[in-house]
Amino acid sequence: MKRVISTALILAMTVTAALAGSSDSASSSKVSAKDRMNQWKQEGRRLSFIDRHDHDGDARVSTIEFEQSRRDRFDLTDVDNNGVVTVVEYQNEWEDRMDAQLELDRRARVKQAEVRFGAMDKNDNDVMEWEEYAASGDRMFTRRDTNEDLVVDAMDPPSSYSWTPKPDSELTAEELQQRRDRQIAYARNMLEMPTTHNLEGMMVKYDQNADERIDRAEFDAKRRADFDHTDFDGNGVLTAEEYVSEFEDRMDEAIESFRVSSIKQSKRRFESLDDDASGEMSFAEYRESGNRIFARYDVSGDGYIALEDPMPAPFEEEEPKQEIAANAE
Repeated sequence: MKRVISTALILAMTVTAALAGSSDSASSSKVSAKDRMNQWKQEGRRLSFIDRHDHDGDARVSTIEFEQSRRDRFDLTDVDNNGVVTVVEYQNEWEDRMDAQLELDRRARVKQAEVRFGAMDKNDNDVMEWEEYAASGDRMFTRRDTNEDLVVDAMDPPSSYSWTPKPDSELTAEELQQRRDRQIAYARNMLEMPTTHNLEGMMVKYDQNADERIDRAEFDAKRRADFDHTDFDGNGVLTAEEYVSEFEDRMDEAIESFRVSSIKQSKRRFESLDDDASGEMSFAEYRESGNRIFARYDVSGDGYIALEDPMPAPFEEEEPKQEIAANAE
């Protein structure tokens, strides 16, 4: 992947701490883990934008550079080179990029599942006994049941856990670049699966009777059923292969569901770009959409998008896919 920032520029930035919303600012006063992760993703989206369009490597994107990127993308999408893009051409180009990103996301999640298995296998015997699996579930439930009433629901106060990352100024240039590469990967991730790190994900996975509460008996029963389902050979323990394979099955279902939805969304995006409803998108129409994207990130209005600029206002909580749509255009 093309590096976003030169070493010299990184060193200068670590001294000035100019990056809006940087880890230096987070260290001065603790923020919740959820708020910090939202901030992390917003920073990553801008880093990703600069990474995609910074042709001369100066860690900022000019209107000229962005115009060239849009021109290149348009020409790549215009397969028959007739100067306009049809909905089929638009969807095909998006599917190619989407599938490439989903494959990266899938590989990363498989690695995470392998690491997760190793962490749960406390006695390091390369299999996971029910007791180890149950202990992991106990830690999960206890972490979410903050009012200790043996029920996980909206009545549980948010966890007091907070995340205070190491300040940028304490990182080497290489460490800072690695952090920003991780932010870019996080921002570009398309694969979303229920996570037990939030209440919504817990409900999706464990609220079997859909009453918006998970009591301990319901939780334990689902954990037992999941263990037995994953134990493909029925020998009472889980191997890493069984554990990862079961996760891959669920992940592939999520990928297919996302693909179907995203392809439908791509048609709606095309229709919104095709201002004159001609069924063909001209570069002028494509440019107009690009101008809106650029304006969102050019908060200072100076014709450049740079790391030291203020961060744009975040998308609303219900609009997480808008940024993907913007990048998809």
